[in-house]
Amino acid sequence: MWYLGYIVAVLLAVWLIRGFAEPKTFIGFQFMVTLSWSLGFSYVLVLPFDIAWAFCRACDPSVQTCSCLPLDGIEILSVLVPTAYWTTLILGYLMNDLTRTYIESGEHTKCAKFRDALKEVSKFYVPATIVGIILLAVVLATMPEFRDLQTLKLLGRGFFNAISLLILVALLSYGLVEVPRALWNRGNIEGRMRYVKFQVALQSEALQAGRRRLDEALEQVKDTNQQLLRETGKDSEKLKEFMAGILARASSYEIEAAARGSPRAMRPAVHGGNITPPSTEESNTISRGRFGGFFGGRHGSVAPTSTPSSSSTRSAPPSGETVPITRKSLKVVHVKLKKALLNEKRSRSMYEEAVRRALKYQSIYEPSASSPPPGGVGLAPARIERDVESGSRRPERRPEVSKWKGQIQPLLYRVLSVCCIVLSLTIIWCEGTILLDGEPFNLNLSPLSLLIRWMGLGGGGAAVTLVIFVPLFYCAACTYYAFFNLRLCEGYSIHWNRHSDSSSLLFNATYACRFGSALCFNYLKLIHENETGQDGGLGFYRKAPDGSIVTSYFDQTAFGQMDNMPPPFSGDWFDDYVPLIIVLLSGCWYLNLFTVLVGFCCKCIPCLADCATQAFSFDEDFSDTRIEHGAAILVQEKRALADGVPLGSNLQLLATATTGEAPSRVTSRSESPLLPRLLTGRLTSPRSPASDDEEEAARTRNKATARAGRNVMRHNRLKDEHL
Repeated sequence: MWYLGYIVAVLLAVWLIRGFAEPKTFIGFQFMVTLSWSLGFSYVLVLPFDIAWAFCRACDPSVQTCSCLPLDGIEILSVLVPTAYWTTLILGYLMNDLTRTYIESGEHTKCAKFRDALKEVSKFYVPATIVGIILLAVVLATMPEFRDLQTLKLLGRGFFNAISLLILVALLSYGLVEVPRALWNRGNIEGRMRYVKFQVALQSEALQAGRRRLDEALEQVKDTNQQLLRETGKDSEKLKEFMAGILARASSYEIEAAARGSPRAMRPAVHGGNITPPSTEESNTISRGRFGGFFGGRHGSVAPTSTPSSSSTRSAPPSGETVPITRKSLKVVHVKLKKALLNEKRSRSMYEEAVRRALKYQSIYEPSASSPPPGGVGLAPARIERDVESGSRRPERRPEVSKWKGQIQPLLYRVLSVCCIVLSLTIIWCEGTILLDGEPFNLNLSPLSLLIRWMGLGGGGAAVTLVIFVPLFYCAACTYYAFFNLRLCEGYSIHWNRHSDSSSLLFNATYACRFGSALCFNYLKLIHENETGQDGGLGFYRKAPDGSIVTSYFDQTAFGQMDNMPPPFSGDWFDDYVPLIIVLLSGCWYLNLFTVLVGFCCKCIPCLADCATQAFSFDEDFSDTRIEHGAAILVQEKRALADGVPLGSNLQLLATATTGEAPSRVTSRSESPLLPRLLTGRLTSPRSPASDDEEEAARTRNKATARAGRNVMRHNRLKDEHL
């Protein structure tokens, strides 16, 4: 039965990759992410069977009745657990990072991408290796007891394990507080109504910003291509071949956008003087090292190189002011275009999802007097929202909605939240009392340890396995909930409903595979498995009938033997004091102290500004203008869906809803096609005035494109209904 843990781990990883990965993600990248997640989950799902089997081995059937699960062949865990541990180390510290850098490379050929990935990875690992060698030389020179190879292995494993444990402490403390809070908020109908509108406004802003950024990237591609066509040199032909690949990527988006009827960003890209290729400093902004996104600006963002100009015509730059285009500068342009395309695609999909989810929620819970007055369509949602916030009007369940969604489901969320609160408080208490296990107190105040030890006296039956599994699974759920919802910088977060690209998935898998072994090690310390007993064996287990000391197979691995460190690093100081950080951080998360800290850090870490501005509170006294903006956007998008117009098409109306500006005509991409000018090199200013006939023809093409898009949508909807 123990092998079911590995099967469930694989199935869970496959389900997650199907929910997170974008369509058409390369199957090889999906396999690497699935393997990393499976190995991380397998520790948590197999450890309860390991501990239960240890209780069975310690039970003497001649003295009492021993209840054990059928765990034939579980002895192979002594081989599988170390193998999984070393595999996760290789995946977490090398393979996933190398593959992610390969994906983010601006090169075109596979060999060039691989060479570029090796260079980027070496920027972190080579200095880290040099520093490690220097520290090793210092240790060997000053501490003769470390001149043994086995001792050095213990020291190296302890260092890598400590990194995983410290990351685990931060994530677990967040999850222990936020998981019960999130479940409680699920049962808050009024708060959920405000939250879905708030998310619609946020996603509309992200969509507008994404399209502006994409326009800037396309303009930079256009200007770089124009300058490259004017240059002549021995490497110009190779650079033009490189540029052809960049133009092909841009043209594929133009064709897709024209078929979709996607509008331009509301603020057109700036035109003017000559556009020089990115400098070396800008290249370093793109090509960061391993942890650049955490401590720098937006990952992969480059400041626009175009400068505003009052003239609509492009003048030739004076000689000597242009920087010759190199392959490195083309790589920077290519990376910027790739990032902008991914960002626009993800923002568009997430905006559509947010709108549909909000409309679905509104169809279930909506104020009874939600019908807007004649001539006041745009004002009704804001007025209703103010009434809801003031308490004079509350969302009510429609008569046709089932009682399950209106009453039972919110109540179940609240009950589940209370259960999670009890588990969180129990785990925090157990973490804080680990310190009292050793000298001079020798106290075991962990209720989980006492309960599991008492139930395990009769062997490791189904009840014992379940009691072991529930707290461990809850700790794992809190940790992975915190990590999967991490929103630090672009490129380091994944999004549900197939909105995550390969690079983000690999970054997540790089760290997620390390948490399984760290969770199990922390859990074994939580239940005091290595506590010394009065009979000379372990206090958690009794001695086996043959007199041997019983331990779990996981405790025999390199990670389980982490505390067996040579002096002066020996002792349980790390294992005893680090759990206290969980208690401290949990209190900070509960009091929302880190929100204030993020506000102070926004100036130093620009990518944290998004996290600070996206803060939402389910408190009744919380108010934000974006809630009213989201309500106004929903009114407009509901009309658009009724007319068969794709969501997010009219960005100018979205800008009116979020900024209060007067609406103006939206310019479609088809009115100023960039593709012909990119491919032919005949670049004219899109701001130059066109004749009346050309404008009429452009409007006709635009209407035809929109009509064709609506017809395709209707055809697909009818086809789905037929199927």
